[in-house]
Amino acid sequence: TGNTDIPIDANVCTDQVTRYRWHDLLLLDTPGVQAGEPDHDALTGKAILDADLLVFVITGELFSDVSAGYFRRLVFERGKAVQTLLVVNKMTLDSGTPEIKRPDIDAVCRPKSSHDFGTTFIDAQCYLESLGATSRRDASELRDVSQFDTFGEQLNSFALNRCDLARLVSP
Repeated sequence: TGNTDIPIDANVCTDQVTRYRWHDLLLLDTPGVQAGEPDHDALTGKAILDADLLVFVITGELFSDVSAGYFRRLVFERGKAVQTLLVVNKMTLDSGTPEIKRPDIDAVCRPKSSHDFGTTFIDAQCYLESLGATSRRDASELRDVSQFDTFGEQLNSFALNRCDLARLVSP
């Protein structure tokens, strides 16, 4: 968003729904779900149902049985498939590449595929470290590893191509 006062951390730092303006969109940063915090689940559940677009973030460990079930209920039973962009974060924590991880993601996304959800693979921690790097070379390398620019392009494209359609299917 370009807004520097938004709390950003590799760990949990969101416990309320917070609104941010970005271009002509209203972004809602929500607490995570299915982590044993019923209040978080309720807040996030309401925000998701009202949203035109959804950025669903999982870690490089991919889906657990619980998160896979939640994702499938959200996109298939609640009709959010066309509105959902899937982001896989913390990619540098293991050696698995997107090509290795994609079949497991596809299994959860069936009958659709990970490509239908614009799946993007990033490492937010590397991006944050790039912001504080003391040399341009280190900053550039960290930013490249983070794939944050690819995520930004994917989000822009997703919003541009699906936003009007998503608004038509939102309650």
